[in-house]
Amino acid sequence: MFLGDSIAREMQQATGSLDIHSDYTENVLAARGDLETWIARSLEIYDTVVVHASILYLVRGNFNRLLRKFIQQGVSPILAHREFFLHALNASGDALRAAESRGLPNRTVIICTAMPLDIDMLLSAPAKHDWENFELLYLSHLWGEADAKAAKTTCLHPRVIVAPLHRFAARYSGLRADGMHYGSWQDNIGHFQGVYKRFIISLLHAHTQTLLEPAGRNEAAACLE
Repeated sequence: MFLGDSIAREMQQATGSLDIHSDYTENVLAARGDLETWIARSLEIYDTVVVHASILYLVRGNFNRLLRKFIQQGVSPILAHREFFLHALNASGDALRAAESRGLPNRTVIICTAMPLDIDMLLSAPAKHDWENFELLYLSHLWGEADAKAAKTTCLHPRVIVAPLHRFAARYSGLRADGMHYGSWQDNIGHFQGVYKRFIISLLHAHTQTLLEPAGRNEAAACLE
């Protein structure tokens, strides 16, 4: 099960192209307090839950309003995002323990770090139609690293895995159709969801401690180095 925003949906679509059954829901966006609920509900059905949920998705795309609110209140957007990411990690651990208490062991939650914006692609012709709403998202590059750092300094549930999506995106720069997605709703822009495949395979094998695959090094492990 993939939970979160359009990035989560895109990963789910790439998973489907690998003939792996999966589902997607964006209901996790409803409110911060619902995150644990949706993870817990998903763990009742699915062995693996993948989450890409950032603090800014809670306001459904009004990124500039959220960031300006932080600035006006004297709150660091980096620290605010770090707090949200820590909440996601803790909520995942709580949901896994609840599943274990109900006789559902060996479940796994994969939390993805924040996907950064590819500004050059965002503004290249034809530019994303609502690019003005994302002008302050240069911070997304820092959010991903803040996420990874927070995970390293937190006592995680052993079956909570942090996937460095921001480093994966940096490795494959220049391939996102609109600066955010590896696919596009515009017919005149190519689709590059295939770049997700190795990453998805790595995520699904991560909890088995598989570090080698026929194609080479585990993508997620390599991005963490």
